Amino acid sequence: MTTEDLSDTHWLAALAGQADPAADKAGNLQALALRRALQARHQQIEQDLPQADAALFEQLQFRLRREGLMKPPLWQQLPVWGLAASLLLGVSVLLQQGGWLGAEDAETLRGGSDQATMLLVNDPEARLVELLAGLRAAGVKPQVERQADGRIKLQMAGDPAVLDYLASQRIEPQLVQGQVSLILARPKAKTP
Repeated sequence: MTTEDLSDTHWLAALAGQADPAADKAGNLQALALRRALQARHQQIEQDLPQADAALFEQLQFRLRREGLMKPPLWQQLPVWGLAASLLLGVSVLLQQGGWLGAEDAETLRGGSDQATMLLVNDPEARLVELLAGLRAAGVKPQVERQADGRIKLQMAGDPAVLDYLASQRIEPQLVQGQVSLILARPKAKTP
């Protein structure tokens, strides 16, 4: 730290009321004098301020509203917020229905034609590994069948451990004659 920085630090400390006795005495005296002057001016301003008058304040607000100079805050303008919320809700529903929010990236449940639950996933093989690990931990070894169109079919008994695990994965399979069938498939590419 340079001597100039050190003297500034000592002066600011003295201004804050913490004078360093080892510092320059003239600097300390200047800072203390300025501190006293500022405190005296602060007290004078505090004493000269009139006390707030509630009735006068209400009259002033009434006049401002009457002249149209004081509008209610935006949050009090409920029709504006209601319209904005309705518009946002409508747009989000349309985007969800149209699949424009990346629905092809999300796991989607759909009923299949052969009483199987179809999971549309970007990487069926990776999802298969996840499901097999969880099902094996639940004590079940499903039958895995790879189909020619790239789909992967899993079949297993629909016992409570399987249903609990699938529920933890947010999968609600169809239970047909005590059996659960899942089909992992890639989503179809959208045509423009």
